[in-house]
Amino acid sequence: SSTGSSTSGNANGNANGSSTSGETTDGMTTGADTGGGGQTAGTAQPEPEKPKRKIRGRFIPLAYLDMDFSTKPVSLSEMNLSSNKNRDSLSLELADSSKGYMVMEKAQIEGGIGVGLQLYLINARGFLHYLNGLVGVMPVAGRKTTVLRYAKDLGDAHTRRKVAIPQNVDELENWTTGDVLAYESSGGVVVLAGLGVPYAGVGTASVIKGSHIYQVQKLSDHEVLLSVTKQKVTSVSPFIFAGIGTAFAEMSKTVSQTPAFIFDLSTKKGLKAYQ
Repeated sequence: SSTGSSTSGNANGNANGSSTSGETTDGMTTGADTGGGGQTAGTAQPEPEKPKRKIRGRFIPLAYLDMDFSTKPVSLSEMNLSSNKNRDSLSLELADSSKGYMVMEKAQIEGGIGVGLQLYLINARGFLHYLNGLVGVMPVAGRKTTVLRYAKDLGDAHTRRKVAIPQNVDELENWTTGDVLAYESSGGVVVLAGLGVPYAGVGTASVIKGSHIYQVQKLSDHEVLLSVTKQKVTSVSPFIFAGIGTAFAEMSKTVSQTPAFIFDLSTKKGLKAYQ
């Protein structure tokens, strides 16, 4: 009986101890869970701040080139027909080259190299992400020679002559009365500014340009006209573009001075003055 009671007591004690231990364990678990939940709620991390928009810039090269080397003959007979407004009826007429051709020869080259500052936004969204600005400066310089001369036939019309100011009187011997040569030397600076998105935007171009134009014209077999034009051009051209279309307006101011001289090449004084 004693042994049985002892065993029974140990079993009950162990059972009660295990039960108590289990409760304790459950209580610890519950306490740990509750404490952990309270710690998580108390130290919640704040939402990350959105990055601020900032303006950035980068330098880009600017380049411009314009070239024109052309010869355009026009029949003097066709010019007379187009100016004849007294014809009563239209008729088909064969081209008549007996009166010769008026030929325009042009040799032009102009260009410049500059630098531009492209501005854009970082950390921008929506429309501002695509917005760009540009400010640039580009020096330009050019040479242009235009000849207006008479040619007796197409062979002579397509034979290019020396496109330069005749330095010697001998070079004028091949000229026909009325032939004109104009030589222009120019230089200046272009300032650009614009704002837009891909395929659309607005801007303006300002040009300050100076030039000297020398013009020689053979008036007769022994008379030559020489004029020197000093010209300054200031222009502003605002523009807007969308897709492949562009609209612009130009406002310009030109100041020029043109002294002119007539030389009589039949006299020694005239020859010396021209040279």
